[in-house]
Amino acid sequence: MSDNAITLAPDLRLCRLCLDHAAAFFAAIDGDRARLGRWLPFVETTRGVEDCAAYIRALNQPPGSDLNLVFVIECEGAFAGLVGLFATDWDNAKTELGYWLVGCFEKRGLVTRAATCLIDRAFNRLGLNRVTVRCAVDNALSRAVAERLGFTHEGIERDAAREGDGHFVDAHVFSLLAREWKGPSAMSNQRL
Repeated sequence: MSDNAITLAPDLRLCRLCLDHAAAFFAAIDGDRARLGRWLPFVETTRGVEDCAAYIRALNQPPGSDLNLVFVIECEGAFAGLVGLFATDWDNAKTELGYWLVGCFEKRGLVTRAATCLIDRAFNRLGLNRVTVRCAVDNALSRAVAERLGFTHEGIERDAAREGDGHFVDAHVFSLLAREWKGPSAMSNQRL
């Protein structure tokens, strides 16, 4: 498993997000703008490839930063979405897992497999102790991923996320600790 590309299945791989992905990133957002915009506030202001390139550059600030580890989910050669570890707090050994998919790739287990890989990396390779997932209370698919992966529901964070239209919504907060992680093999019996 290299640091820049991880093959999960013959038709599924993770590729470290870089500037070369900016055009495909924008096409994915632009082609599914209404659905993605409901959950992702940046969709509204993403109006061109340069906006995606600016986001990619910001993820790597300062240069060489290891606060964010973001991968493209590539399915059947297409840009299907993103999965990543964000805002890593090395002093407290914790990070946040985020993910999204283009609608035509949903309900195929792609996020579950991709997230399993990154969670395992967070605990077993990076030595982190805690991974958090936050998702809007109405986002049933994101909640299902967290539950399928064995996260514990900690509660609801009030007005935690701004939706695409600008209003705030409550978010479920889930966590998974290193000592609770059963590893990728535990996911083999789950619906992927």
